[in-house]
Amino acid sequence: MLRKAREFLNQNPLTPSIAVAVTVLLVVQIYVAAASTSLFEFLFVAQAQLTPGLLLAPYSHGSVAHLITNVGLLFLFGWLCEAEMTSREFLGFVVAVAYASTVAQVVIDAVLSGSAGTLGLSGVAYALPPLYAVIRLPEIRDKGTNASFIEMWGSAVVLSVLIPFIMAGIVPLNLSSYMGAEPAKVTHSFGFLAGLLYGTVKITSRPSRRSESRRSADAD
Repeated sequence: MLRKAREFLNQNPLTPSIAVAVTVLLVVQIYVAAASTSLFEFLFVAQAQLTPGLLLAPYSHGSVAHLITNVGLLFLFGWLCEAEMTSREFLGFVVAVAYASTVAQVVIDAVLSGSAGTLGLSGVAYALPPLYAVIRLPEIRDKGTNASFIEMWGSAVVLSVLIPFIMAGIVPLNLSSYMGAEPAKVTHSFGFLAGLLYGTVKITSRPSRRSESRRSADAD
């Protein structure tokens, strides 16, 4: 069991690397915030102005609870998604969703209220459950699926169904609300839709196992 876990970790190193990086960054943020709130916002919060925050905000967090929520989803489903993609594809997806969802939040906030301020990896965290649920959907039809696979896929499906209700405030599971912060609804929505869309593109652009088996049977 331990050897299999080590092999899986070696084959899919990006997820834990991202988790470690954002955790280290939070430690830096805590020290900076203690020294200067304005410097913290300048460096780590994405605003309507061009600041270093636009670069660092997607990987920064407002609190330990905020970090735990996002890293928790990253650990649960990031590894699983990474295992289904090449390293370059997975990293590209994470970076693209992280920045695009952050920029979308800033632009819409700036247009609607004239000011903006957001941070966090929530866009990516909300993208991973629907991404995994969709890209593994064809596997459900295969007889070779095992109980652990069904359990993880089912968890991804349930969470994907819950996310829209969480974003709407119907299901009170958004920790930002309990921390007195306004949830980044645009970031969350963008990430969720990005996961659904990219997963759909992946399964529609690759041949199913059934069609592959039919081709091999025809070749025989």
